[in-house]
Amino acid sequence: MKIAVHSVSQELTLNILWFCLSVDWALSIDALPSLENAGKDLGLWDASVTLPAIIAPLVGSLIINVGAHFGQLELGYRMVFTAAAIFPGVAAICVLFVREKR
Repeated sequence: MKIAVHSVSQELTLNILWFCLSVDWALSIDALPSLENAGKDLGLWDASVTLPAIIAPLVGSLIINVGAHFGQLELGYRMVFTAAAIFPGVAAICVLFVREKR
């Protein structure tokens, strides 16, 4: 896949991004319970990463537009950043309930 790059800094950033993604995939493969269901498990892992990246901007824009509708644009942005601060904590609590492989 060829991506148009306009500067050296953009190319460096993309190379670092691809490197980090390859490390994430390698670690996820090492954490799989079995390689027999690797496709299904990695598909689920990828969906858990991709779906929030699609849904978050939609929800964020909805919150900002509701705030703007009531003449409180700043409040809308504050609510978005508050939610962005709260959700990682909620995710960390949810991870506590994941059972380990024995």
